[in-house]
Amino acid sequence: MFRLFTYIIILHSIILSDVNRQVLKSDSEELIIEYNINAETESDLYPISLLVGLPTQDFPEVSISFENYSVIPFDSQQEIKNGYEWTNKQRLQGLETATLKINSLISNTSYFKKITIIIMTFFLFETGKASCLPEYKQELKKNKILDSYWIQNFNVNQEIPLDKESVDYCLMVAAWQYLQYPENLTKEIARILSREGKFIIAFSNRAFWHKAPNIWTSSTEEERVKYVRKVLISNGFNEPKIIKKFTEPALNIFNFLNKDPFYCLIATKE
Repeated sequence: MFRLFTYIIILHSIILSDVNRQVLKSDSEELIIEYNINAETESDLYPISLLVGLPTQDFPEVSISFENYSVIPFDSQQEIKNGYEWTNKQRLQGLETATLKINSLISNTSYFKKITIIIMTFFLFETGKASCLPEYKQELKKNKILDSYWIQNFNVNQEIPLDKESVDYCLMVAAWQYLQYPENLTKEIARILSREGKFIIAFSNRAFWHKAPNIWTSSTEEERVKYVRKVLISNGFNEPKIIKKFTEPALNIFNFLNKDPFYCLIATKE
């Protein structure tokens, strides 16, 4: 097994524009860049572009959070392309590259002032194929109940390598808050579930907030439950059963700590 690193060159043209960039972390594990945008002219709203050197044909794992909704103080004429996309995949000076474009625009009248980009700066490979991180693999090996297992990044690929209607239950614990394409993944889970199969989703009010999408970080706990319910109903599931429980934290001697919330949605395939 060996490690291959991703190289990133920042191409965003911020000369004479009111866009502040700060590198929050840069090491062998990940690169975290925060952009703060104060839109005063059209150029402030141009897409952020990162030229990424790829060690293989695969794109690195990316997590992007959009925060601080704001009104544009002028009439923007730019084309609206929400979120981010990979473009211009090409070979430059012997290195596979691609451009990661991130758009701050929500509409012609609003945008996100703060964008945090997290790029995993290495891949692990084994026998020529992408492999999971060693610690995850070891954890799965210890589970003797499993017949088989694999690691998959659902923010990169939502297609599950299982046959149609081949699974009775799908359990997702403390993961929904990091999904960038929950609708696509929910449709795929509905595909692999058997008739009347169940999708169980559990989460709390905790998360690695810099890795969660804006729709999660900017919502209340009740709004998150309603959001998950809406995605389920819109993508192949019946009205879910919703469970809410609040447990006392350990060592709450003086009773000043808040109770820990637990939320669970159990949905049956249509």
